[in-house]
Amino acid sequence: MALRLLFLHPNFPGQFGQLAAALAARPDFEVLAIGHRGADGRMVPGVKVHYYDAFPWVEHSAFAGTEQFTQQVRRGRAARQVLQDIKHDGFRPDIVIAHPGWGDAMFLHDIFPDARLISFMEFYYKRTGTDLDFDPEFPSDPSEVEFLRLRNLPSVMAYEVSAAAVSPTHWQANLFPPAIRSGISVVHEGIDTSGIRPDPAARLPLPSGRVLGRGDEVLTYVSRGLEPLRCFHSFMRALPEIQQRRPNAFTVIVGSDKAHYGKRPPVAASWREALLAELKGSLDLSRIWFAGRLPYADYLDVLRVSSVHAYLTYPFVLSWSLLEAMSAGCAIVGSRTAPVEEAILDEVTGVLADPLQPSDIAARIIALLSDQPRRRELGRAARQHAEIHYDFQLIGLPGYLDLFDRVMKRCGPGIVEPLHVVGGESSTPGPSIAAENHRERRTENLEADVGRTLE
Repeated sequence: MALRLLFLHPNFPGQFGQLAAALAARPDFEVLAIGHRGADGRMVPGVKVHYYDAFPWVEHSAFAGTEQFTQQVRRGRAARQVLQDIKHDGFRPDIVIAHPGWGDAMFLHDIFPDARLISFMEFYYKRTGTDLDFDPEFPSDPSEVEFLRLRNLPSVMAYEVSAAAVSPTHWQANLFPPAIRSGISVVHEGIDTSGIRPDPAARLPLPSGRVLGRGDEVLTYVSRGLEPLRCFHSFMRALPEIQQRRPNAFTVIVGSDKAHYGKRPPVAASWREALLAELKGSLDLSRIWFAGRLPYADYLDVLRVSSVHAYLTYPFVLSWSLLEAMSAGCAIVGSRTAPVEEAILDEVTGVLADPLQPSDIAARIIALLSDQPRRRELGRAARQHAEIHYDFQLIGLPGYLDLFDRVMKRCGPGIVEPLHVVGGESSTPGPSIAAENHRERRTENLEADVGRTLE
């Protein structure tokens, strides 16, 4: 009998595109999903998605900080209606994988009390040590921290009834209180390192008609939104010196003008406009392409033609774009922040810079742009690291299959309990045993491949 699996994510597939597709293609799984209609999701082959409708934002609460929690509850109620609908249609999930931070899973066990919930614990909001207090240029407003615990409440509520919990990185897992951290498995969902690989023949056409290739000097920056949380302000302020010192360098900036996190600019319509106004007269705009959002294939070509790739961020959720840049063999200048340091070893798989110091960012980018052998060495090491530690087939799929096996064996019908201390007694357990064993079997072959030519 097929294992019935339900994904619950407002932006389905979110982090789970590869996982959902791989499981839906197997005869031993039946896969459904629930998402928010109109969200920025996409279809996954073999997965039927049931949508809950949009609902208006509730404003003018007596306490402004409660508005976010009110939205999470309303989202949970909307998802509950869809859960009732699929139950009426005869679907009873054995396992539910949910991102509880949005609120969608808040009433899951009212409808399916026997379902084994695997909670994706992506981020625990804290007053110190994360994005909120990181950048003195943008101090947090008292109203932002007054009701901070409410932002975490849906995740805490979900953990109470979870059969397992998972975080993609150790840093993200360690944000959670010890009582919750002890039950979190660290398993990255993985990227497609076979499909995201170096290509010496890659070409990137520009709107001007120029075509960039591996022989050009190309600086790249990628973010979902061009905003301070991903240190867009620092990167832009580093560009004048980079352009002055590297007169042949061309910069490609990928990302939308929408600020997805943090503050909006006080005057300009976007941070891009605000920074361009601030730097007016000091930038050669003919050597910069603001590409906006690109089709995925074009985005990969940006990485493949990159000479140096900048990945800068506050202490926040680690972006897939960093791991994809590593898989593409980019020479990376990353931010010296905890989530990045988990993926990038300074001077080995990339170079780290102070993300709030444009002069430091500029110096490290300039040094790499002028040193092709060093770029080649870093790109090879980054590619190898991504293959061994972040490959979907090697880490993501085995890790989640191991979670499924454990929750189905541990929890009988109606018995839902946390999996405390998974992966050993260490306070920072690594990926699952199955993933580790699979990694060991392939590491020798991958290390033999380190000499692959990137340029």
